[in-house]
Amino acid sequence: AGSRWRCLSFFHLSFLVSLGSSLNSFHCKIKKKDENNKMSNLSASTRTSAASSSAPSLPKTTGGGLAAGTTVTPLLTTHASSPSQQPHPSQDTEHSQKLEQASEVCAKGRLCWTRDKDAKAALQEFEHALVLLETLLGTYHSLTAKTYYWIGFIYKHSPETYPEALQAFCQTARIRLVLLGPSHESTQEAISAMKWVLQHQQHPD
Repeated sequence: AGSRWRCLSFFHLSFLVSLGSSLNSFHCKIKKKDENNKMSNLSASTRTSAASSSAPSLPKTTGGGLAAGTTVTPLLTTHASSPSQQPHPSQDTEHSQKLEQASEVCAKGRLCWTRDKDAKAALQEFEHALVLLETLLGTYHSLTAKTYYWIGFIYKHSPETYPEALQAFCQTARIRLVLLGPSHESTQEAISAMKWVLQHQQHPD
């Protein structure tokens, strides 16, 4: 059994090194892509503003179907404010309600653990919250990473669930490497948690 855990330890430590290197590179690529997108959007916005300001309004008329004093809005401006491009208010409300629900579920999970010391109930709440958060915000979000960390934190308190703890901490580290980079304290926190689990797998006593 000790040999098996040492192999597992070596595998996960090697994985951490390669993961940090590759995701750090990936993190830089994402930042560069975001900067390029911002520049493209800024350039497009500038061209749109220039075209809008140079587009003449149709002359006022009293005969041809337009009332006197009526100015026709340029087509470019009308297209830019198309109702189909605006988010529906009910969608924003529903999203906010679900996000609030996820926050309440996380709070309930923390209470189950810190006050009641009920690991099973706490894990059920956090796993429910995780489903909601990944649906609403996606995997690569700070709240999703924090929920994974809580799941790992609870699992690490039992030697029987060390593998589940390691998996949760690994997912936390992966998300934070992409969002924050390898040197951020939150990323290092997740990596340290992984190392703790690996060490206690090798020496459970």
